[in-house]
Amino acid sequence: MVGKIGLNSAGIGLCVNGLVSNKDKRLPSTPFHVICREILNSKTMSDAVEAVLRAERKCSANYLIVHENGEAIDLEAAPGDVDYKQPMRGILVHANHFTSTKLGIKDPWKVRWPDTLVREQRAKSFLDQGYGKIDIKIVQQLLRDHFNHPNSICKHEDEREPEIEQEITAASIIMDLNEKEIYVSAGPPCENEYRALALEV
Repeated sequence: MVGKIGLNSAGIGLCVNGLVSNKDKRLPSTPFHVICREILNSKTMSDAVEAVLRAERKCSANYLIVHENGEAIDLEAAPGDVDYKQPMRGILVHANHFTSTKLGIKDPWKVRWPDTLVREQRAKSFLDQGYGKIDIKIVQQLLRDHFNHPNSICKHEDEREPEIEQEITAASIIMDLNEKEIYVSAGPPCENEYRALALEV
């Protein structure tokens, strides 16, 4: 995920995740990685949002864009249109499925990986319990959560699946935009400590 997730000196942070829709096409378009780089090159929140809106997209993706002043917006982008989510009581989460009812798309991942629905709901419930006192340690606990194991937020191999389709959480990242720090777990966060890396500005 290097180059796709990160923060910049203007106080803008980006998290992304893959989405799939029936409108996706393998045609020439603005590459996903280029859109991410344009977001992280942005100086303002509106510039970051514009990088998604103006791109010629042929594949779906989700872009969670946050500013150090506390503003956040989640853009669910399908070919031809974008819908958005805003924080509720200061909390905004997203997993690997479309939540929009306005884009007129079909999302095959919900059937193939129903755990995405469980993980998103679990994240909301977990953060709601800590509302008003959410800090780095609470987010670390969330990202180590094993509810619905092995298909949990901290994901582990599901031995019921063919070996080639087994997945794990291979790394975990938390960003503190105010301090310009990234906390990285190299490997599953339940088995590894987070290491702080500071952005030099």
